[in-house]
Amino acid sequence: VYARVSNTFEWIKTTACDMSDVPSALCGDADDGNTGGGDGGNDSGNGNGNGCDSDEVMLDVQINTDKYGHETSWILSNADSNRVIAEVEAGNYRNKKSYKTKQCLPSNECFNIKISDTFGDGMRFAKGGYEVSLGGKLVTKKDRPNFGDSVDIPFCGPDADGGGNDDNNGTGGDDNDDDCIEVQLDLRTDDYPEETSFMLYDASDDTVEYWMELNFPKANHNYGPYKACVPKNRCTHFDFYDDFGDGIEGRGFTLQVDGKEVHSGGNFGNDVFKSIPAGCD
Repeated sequence: VYARVSNTFEWIKTTACDMSDVPSALCGDADDGNTGGGDGGNDSGNGNGNGCDSDEVMLDVQINTDKYGHETSWILSNADSNRVIAEVEAGNYRNKKSYKTKQCLPSNECFNIKISDTFGDGMRFAKGGYEVSLGGKLVTKKDRPNFGDSVDIPFCGPDADGGGNDDNNGTGGDDNDDDCIEVQLDLRTDDYPEETSFMLYDASDDTVEYWMELNFPKANHNYGPYKACVPKNRCTHFDFYDDFGDGIEGRGFTLQVDGKEVHSGGNFGNDVFKSIPAGCD
């Protein structure tokens, strides 16, 4: 029996860890989920009290993988020399996990983080996303981003020319929150969750999808919040479907656009359609 189990242990371990959302020593994420990708910062204890020297600043990177975690990778480099400081290659992340990396950086230099997806659809499924902070200040945070193959996040230390990033600025190819509309959906499935699906996509280019969820597995279960920031200068469409045509009996969903509720409930028949901004096509 031992021989049979030991021969398939790696398969059992991989399958169990991918299916579980609970950190465990078996899966190697019982602590903060740091996968390397940096030395975790200078622990000399000098300077500013966060483990970095007085001429350094702490970078915090959090990667929340979607259901295809193995597709995600990122690389941190110096903006001037392109010298690689830290990186995590594709194939090192598991599905639907949170990974945190800390790195001390010179406060008078500029840097770039490139986050990549091998399939080319960003991190738009499940709870995928990323958050980058420098010196305790937010550089950027994105939930379920559909950035295609990759996105660049440039930023500078507070003592560099052009440094002192404001919250949500310096995001390179990512959308600035001032130029986009926040969309949020919260869902409670009924007894037939397999009938439910929804999409949020660019009206002029339906290959650009922010959300696409089909065939929910759990009945009478809360899903969400799903969040996206869609461009103000483009038309975005939202479609919510029920295959049987009776809506979500006794349950439903709430859709908020720019902080305002535009739909609530489950009595809608086959579908609910919204344009964002309202009236665009």
